[in-house]
Amino acid sequence: MATAALAALMRDEGMRVEQSNRHQVMTDSNHAIDIAPNLLNRDFTAGDISYVWTHEG
Repeated sequence: MATAALAALMRDEGMRVEQSNRHQVMTDSNHAIDIAPNLLNRDFTAGDISYVWTHEG
């Protein structure tokens, strides 16, 4: 069925289209739980970006 014809039929019947939410937020960033401690002392800062490690050095 053509879009225009469907729109006309829906308009005649008093129907309207409602868009659903595409994305539901699942994370509560305002919680009272503390951030986990850094037990492994991992350092994720970028070092020398001009150096690329290779097998040969």
